[in-house]
Amino acid sequence: MKRKIFIDILILFLLLLFGCSSGSSGGGGDESAAESLYSGARSQATITADNAAQIILGTFYGSAMSSSVPAPFGAVEGGAAPETGRFLTPRYLVPPVENAIVRLWGLKEAGAPSALSAVHNGQINEPGDCGGSMNGTITIDDSTGAISGNVFYRNYCLPVYDLDRIYYYGAVEFAGTYDPCTRDLSLNMRLNGVTMSYQGQSIITSGTVTMEFTPDSMSIVLNTYSRYNETGKTHWYDNFTITAIGYDVCEEMSMSGRFYEPDHGYVDLSTEKPFVVFYGYDFFYSRGELIAAGAGNTCAKLTARSPITYMIEADTNGDGDYDKRSEILFWEEGYRDINLVDSSVASDSYEPDDWITQIGSSRNTIATDGTLQHRTLDHEGDLDLIFFDALPGYDYTIETTGCDTKLCVIFEVDDPETGTGEICDEGCEAGAGSRIFWQCDKECIAMIFVVSCPGSEFGSYQISVTGSPRPSGDE
Repeated sequence: MKRKIFIDILILFLLLLFGCSSGSSGGGGDESAAESLYSGARSQATITADNAAQIILGTFYGSAMSSSVPAPFGAVEGGAAPETGRFLTPRYLVPPVENAIVRLWGLKEAGAPSALSAVHNGQINEPGDCGGSMNGTITIDDSTGAISGNVFYRNYCLPVYDLDRIYYYGAVEFAGTYDPCTRDLSLNMRLNGVTMSYQGQSIITSGTVTMEFTPDSMSIVLNTYSRYNETGKTHWYDNFTITAIGYDVCEEMSMSGRFYEPDHGYVDLSTEKPFVVFYGYDFFYSRGELIAAGAGNTCAKLTARSPITYMIEADTNGDGDYDKRSEILFWEEGYRDINLVDSSVASDSYEPDDWITQIGSSRNTIATDGTLQHRTLDHEGDLDLIFFDALPGYDYTIETTGCDTKLCVIFEVDDPETGTGEICDEGCEAGAGSRIFWQCDKECIAMIFVVSCPGSEFGSYQISVTGSPRPSGDE
């Protein structure tokens, strides 16, 4: 069964966007609502070296920068490094109206709509997983698939992993259609003063959100205003559109629309290259480029360079060239203090083997007969992705030698049925090496991630994989 990793990651934006928005139905933002809910700058922002990171990351993470609300890896207080890979799940996408519809009325298991009209009215009374309640009404028309209703959250609590909790309070109205044959779901939602609280921060939501879900895609359009209670500032999302499409090996996400940052004004967003997550290999975006266009042809660009690293560039004089850029940044290190410097030296480009789309080529696969491959990490944060087909009943040794720099060597097993399995993590000090032993019990794709550790220099290394049949009787 194809896994929708990307849908999970999309939550990283939408949770924050939902948490504090207010908008209008239809095409653009409601001007009367804007007058009362948004008091920030309305002119187009001029991108500078000082504001580029704040604007582009505020857009990318749903304005988590100015609110201190954790983004994917958690923008924790003071910019301290948060935990890696803390993703929210799809149930947090919509403060969970969709879940209530599907779970309470068995729409996923239902057959085709009846030829005879049958309208069902019912009550929603759902306790939160960690406290509070969700109460409301729902109407379903069997003949048309039409659904409508409303819910009210009373400190409705959902856990985030084992320790964190999200609380919802406020009212949501919804209407749409559901096709039990295709499992396509369309929802129009109006959020009326919904408060979301998470890790001591809170944001308030009132607005209209339009969503289209199919088994392989989703599209969400926001006309919303976002007020963060810690700062009192409101962010405006005007026809902010997020789409995700699933393919056989990956999912792609793109964003477009207009984003108003209260201190600087608006930028127009476009996705120059879709953000991509490859099933089984990536735990965050491995590629993608987001452009925020400002006044006078100025713009900021965020580039996902690997599941571990990203980069920000800015054209501050509108001549079409990016004259400012950041260093290679690590997602896990937060983004409180990001400085852009002159782009006097072009950023290092990836080696061909860094692109996961090359899987199956000689650049990305490695023999299992002990043959050495000579590889180079071009810069801090560079990433090599190496694969081999593992056979059941074989023992494997993954070894790095001759390291010019300090490496992090991560070994993963991708099982098509159960997902990513055993994970090993070894360090390779400069001038030394690393060795990982692994026993394969099931045919699968084995993946090796080699990355230069934070603070290390670029350099070369050698890597080999040796596989041999396990002696009879060994476990």
